[in-house]
Amino acid sequence: MLNHQVLPLDNHNRIMLMTRIHRYLPLLTLLAIAPLASTAAERFWVRDGQPRAAVYVPSGVMDDDRPLSREAPYPERRLETERRRLRESVRDLLQYVEQMSGVALALHEGAPDGAAAGLLPVLIGDLARDAFGPPAASDAYGQGWRIMVSGQGVGILGETDLATSYAIYEVLHRWGCRWFMPGELGASFPSVRSLSLPDQDHSAVPSTLFRRTNNGDEEFQRRNRLGGMPLSAFHALEGYISAAQREAHPEWRAVINGQPHRSRIKWSREDVAHAVADTIIARLDQQYQPTFSLSPGDGMGWDEEEDPAFDAGDWDEAAGVTSKTDRLMMLCNRVAERVGEKYPDVLFGVIAYVDYTRPPVREPVHPNVIPQIAPITFNRAHPMTRENHPNDSQLLDLVKGWAQVSDRLSHYWYGFNLSETWSPNPFIAKWSADIPIILQNNGVFWMPESMANFETTMIGTYISLRLNWDASLDPAEVVSDLMTRFYGAASEPMNAYWHHIDSAWVDTDEFAGCARGHLRRFPPAVMRTARQLMDQALAACENDTERERVTIADESLQLFEMFMSMKTDLAEGRLAGLEADFDRWAAKIRELGDRYLVNHAFGDRDHRGPRMAWMQRIYGQTYRDASRIAGEQTPLVAEPIRQWRYRVDADDQAEAAGWLAPDHDDADWQTTDCAVETWSTLGLHNHMGAMAYRTTVNVPAVPDGKRVTLWVPATDGSAKLFVNGRHVPYVTAAGEEREAFSGYATPASFDVTDALQLGAENQIAFLCRRRGLSELGTGGLLGPPMLFHER
Repeated sequence: MLNHQVLPLDNHNRIMLMTRIHRYLPLLTLLAIAPLASTAAERFWVRDGQPRAAVYVPSGVMDDDRPLSREAPYPERRLETERRRLRESVRDLLQYVEQMSGVALALHEGAPDGAAAGLLPVLIGDLARDAFGPPAASDAYGQGWRIMVSGQGVGILGETDLATSYAIYEVLHRWGCRWFMPGELGASFPSVRSLSLPDQDHSAVPSTLFRRTNNGDEEFQRRNRLGGMPLSAFHALEGYISAAQREAHPEWRAVINGQPHRSRIKWSREDVAHAVADTIIARLDQQYQPTFSLSPGDGMGWDEEEDPAFDAGDWDEAAGVTSKTDRLMMLCNRVAERVGEKYPDVLFGVIAYVDYTRPPVREPVHPNVIPQIAPITFNRAHPMTRENHPNDSQLLDLVKGWAQVSDRLSHYWYGFNLSETWSPNPFIAKWSADIPIILQNNGVFWMPESMANFETTMIGTYISLRLNWDASLDPAEVVSDLMTRFYGAASEPMNAYWHHIDSAWVDTDEFAGCARGHLRRFPPAVMRTARQLMDQALAACENDTERERVTIADESLQLFEMFMSMKTDLAEGRLAGLEADFDRWAAKIRELGDRYLVNHAFGDRDHRGPRMAWMQRIYGQTYRDASRIAGEQTPLVAEPIRQWRYRVDADDQAEAAGWLAPDHDDADWQTTDCAVETWSTLGLHNHMGAMAYRTTVNVPAVPDGKRVTLWVPATDGSAKLFVNGRHVPYVTAAGEEREAFSGYATPASFDVTDALQLGAENQIAFLCRRRGLSELGTGGLLGPPMLFHER
């Protein structure tokens, strides 16, 4: 059953609905039509390949787009936008009836006039509402819909054209139509000779006020019944204060690191809140819109002068700082209160993000403020019910905590593995577990961040859309339906493949972000099984459509095999070919992105640039430098230096206590393989601070006069090097000497010639420090160092 809760219409939606112009007199003639002769409760649209119904829409619904300026009043813009959506939905209804049955149904504008006697009248929108009455279900945005089937005909209608569109796709869904990804490849529908609906009167509303995914085109969104009440929550807060205001009121500017910030503002000041509110009121006076964002600019770093006095002292372990939520909620409440005096129905979205993700401790949440939970500092692959996840119990408590202070919540969760988006990741376990919890805890806006990567996350995306449409659905049945309809004869091996990949993500005790833990998640045995299952699926395909659908997953797996091969080569010291391999991998992504552009897979022309630029930064520069040093120098020790003893330096005592000296007793230190394990692996997921690494290496002699380099593939934070107890400074490419190297995912080379003892055992130590949150669960060495000498 769908959610039948009836919610009151707000004033502006009520006005919009009251001003809807009914273009027709009540359909008294239609109601007088005698029921069609039928001995069964099934009402046929198509029977044995013959048409048995005709479709009727109100005049004007099928018109071409009408001019619509941005300056038009909001109700007018909404009406026209939704009319266009209904028009395309009616076209889809006729298209898919014909594709399923081979029968083209007649479309008429206006009420039935008797010309199509003997055919079941299918009334759409206002025609159905006038004939049968409005839906019994309603919500705050007019999303109640109704399907009425009887001997008098079929009514497909909603409170609005948007809701009528929902009802059309509910009919198609019941007939077996699915849209699992954008493009024809994602459309699944049966081939039948008859189509019918049983007598019924079903009315419902979606389980959420709004549903969206930004990795699908307009057709995909419409066919999966996305949309609803708008909520603005993008990074916008600082934009309400003008440059002139900042100049006139320097006391409004946030002070960060002792300096007034060019854009950040103070949240605790009442005059700042009033200035923000007055800007919003002025914009509303000029042109009404139903929602504004109060979300601060992206990133971290807020006022350190006045605002800290208004924090509640709640420690955010995931961010490693005191939560800033209470100070932000002070501002939001003041803005909502002031704007609400004149515009009581405007909603304010505010993202709960980075170091203001946790719910407020002291401040309430104004009814018109909609917090949007964006758990970027928490896990992205594991369900929040995972018992031993370092942050998941906090995330679960966070979701429940926000539900205690706000009746309406929005969720901006991450529908991909943030920072590394091409690894197969179906999100089956995660969203099957997380979304029901979200919906049970006042989640009514579903607005995940997603990428054009249907090749990897199609299943999770579809789960999320179905559950947010109907919270009563069983996620396992949604997945089963997808596997059967999308993969056909190959469904069994593809089901096994995707659950195998999902298990590698979820069942592995590795919680670091990006791809830093992939050698633990996806060891050779896991990759071999994935390939075997994929090959079985390819062999099981019985037609071209099945083969194309399995092939897109196979292309994704091939890409992932290339990626994992590079990670393995780096871990095992095969550096020479890494740059060329990375370029081939990137070229393959570009080629696949072009090939599957319509399917929003493998990136697209809008996303590929920044996504690939990020991968160039976090992996490409390591691989390029690896090939450089392998081409210029000779390995001094054949194997990378993977095995290290380590100890957390919580009190910054490592140097003073002699931890880095050659004779220090490290027998009670723990060990790690830095090629495979992350700080998260070691139980240091949230650690911010220092850690000491030590190891010994037998270093052979080198030709006279040849310098020796210790090459480090990448670090998260700073790395201070000691060789045989002697500090070895880092020298930049410009010749500047520094005490330590510092960076994220950046390679470094240290000249260790003068500190080494050739032909002997050498002690090498690093004092690494993680200073900020660059990635979840990482820190220190992000790959195994290697020793080289000049040729």
